Amino acid sequence: MRFVQINLQNAKASTALLCTKLAKQHTSIALIQEPWIAKSKVSGFQSLKSHRVYWDKTQQKPRAIIVIDKNIPAHPLPLFTNRDATTIQIDSQDGQTIVICSAYMPSDQPNPPSEQIRSLVTHCKSNHHQLIIGCDANAHNTVWGSRDINKRGESILDFLLLYNLEIANKGNTPTFMSSRYNSVIDLTITTPSLHNKIKDWRVSDEETLSDHKMLEFCLAESHTFTNSFFNPKKMDLKTYHDAVLSQTTSSEFSFPFDPFYQQETLPHCIEETTSKITDILTNAFESSCPKTTTKRSTSKPWWNPDLEKLRKLTKNSLQKAKRYSNGPLCHTPIADQRWEEYRSYRRDYKRLVNQAKSESWQRFCTDAESVKSTARVQKLLCKVNDHQVDWVMDSNGHPTMSPKDTINTLLDTHFPGSQDYAPDNPRNPVSRKPSFGP
Repeated sequence: MRFVQINLQNAKASTALLCTKLAKQHTSIALIQEPWIAKSKVSGFQSLKSHRVYWDKTQQKPRAIIVIDKNIPAHPLPLFTNRDATTIQIDSQDGQTIVICSAYMPSDQPNPPSEQIRSLVTHCKSNHHQLIIGCDANAHNTVWGSRDINKRGESILDFLLLYNLEIANKGNTPTFMSSRYNSVIDLTITTPSLHNKIKDWRVSDEETLSDHKMLEFCLAESHTFTNSFFNPKKMDLKTYHDAVLSQTTSSEFSFPFDPFYQQETLPHCIEETTSKITDILTNAFESSCPKTTTKRSTSKPWWNPDLEKLRKLTKNSLQKAKRYSNGPLCHTPIADQRWEEYRSYRRDYKRLVNQAKSESWQRFCTDAESVKSTARVQKLLCKVNDHQVDWVMDSNGHPTMSPKDTINTLLDTHFPGSQDYAPDNPRNPVSRKPSFGP
């Protein structure tokens, strides 16, 4: 699984560049701090069809979110989610449980991290879960590459030593860079058993239009999830019919309305027959319909050659300005000139990104002449993306911590007294011939 981690500084242009990267490189998970907020909601990810977004929807201006590939089965942990932290859990097919958290630690918060983060670590340790925390710590310490140490850095280091956590950061490349100063304040924290599986951790040199750089790393030896499905439109009907006929003629069914069949009960007989018919239809469908893999769009309609050219110029100007940061010419007029050139390119780049997105949307709306294109505009304007029920409150007032708990709570609430059907011990056995039928 490919990870990225970044603080977007509530910028629209930074969010647009991140979505472009997620689509092109098929990134699995993005740990984001300070996302772009519009009308008190997380915005900018609606066009990203391959991913879904998690955050605390009870907060109007969340400062930590997680964007994850839809093919990865994940569910939120509401007990450890609030305005400054979003936590999800991934249960892979090999039985390993990985908890992932995106956290923002504001600079005015004393003695970071918060009690909620500490409770999350305790929860993972007691349940033997693996843990990854991507955070904007706003803390300095030479242990993770900063030039100095402050009280916040000492507090976080004490927290890491107390709970036996590891830092995945490598080197001393600044994760926050501005014309005034630069430092390492973005951290990737993991449990010891997961630390060795973090591969290729690095600070990207791509322009993000944010003062924070993008962190990239991979989680090795994790289960790979692919989005493949059966498309009924590509099914061969003749092959399907032949497969159904060949299997039904060679199978013996215990028709459910014969109560004397092997002295079995009526519910058990119905379940057995239904299961056989379902298996026959499913096998026939899979044999006559090839699997299709989803093709994701790797381009954005608003991206153009001018933006690509300006992106390269901005990156080159940053590299030139960085050469004067630590050398003997760091306080000379030529160094100030290089940094001013970089800021100028960056302002133009950000302005053109926002302009290109606006013009692309205007063209899309103007060219909507057919019924199909007009219906698409109406669907985009009226679409609400938060229909999914991630968790509910149980009878004790506690949020559910897994999809199974959520389903059981919904069943107990709306269908009180319901029980699981057990074929070996049916509730209504049929021991005599019913009044209906022959």
